[in-house]
Amino acid sequence: MKINSTIFLFTFLLSYGINAQHLNGKVVAATTDLGNVSILNASQKKYSTTDKDGFFKIEASVNDSVKISAVQFDSAILILKKEDFEKDVFLVNLKLHTTYIEEVKVLQSQDGYQAGVLSKKAKTFTP
Repeated sequence: MKINSTIFLFTFLLSYGINAQHLNGKVVAATTDLGNVSILNASQKKYSTTDKDGFFKIEASVNDSVKISAVQFDSAILILKKEDFEKDVFLVNLKLHTTYIEEVKVLQSQDGYQAGVLSKKAKTFTP
């Protein structure tokens, strides 16, 4: 009976170790601003961010859904495959997010009150 329990425990721990993997990856894009990109493993509710060079490490498994996002990029949602874990570094290509502004108006104002920033006129400390 003790041998069966030991075999069961060993098998259980071995299967747990196989499923618990870390994905080493790098975000690449047409910019050098690759730091603090959010990496969210929605399947396991794990979160990470990239370092200044775009590298990240997150706990993940095959078929997990991973969302990669940052203000300066279009978000990407990926379903991880077995091949993704076989690479030394999993590369994620992101496209820069561009916002087009039709018109910008620059208005002259004398103080914060006239610009609508302050609710009442600012005190003057110089004569």
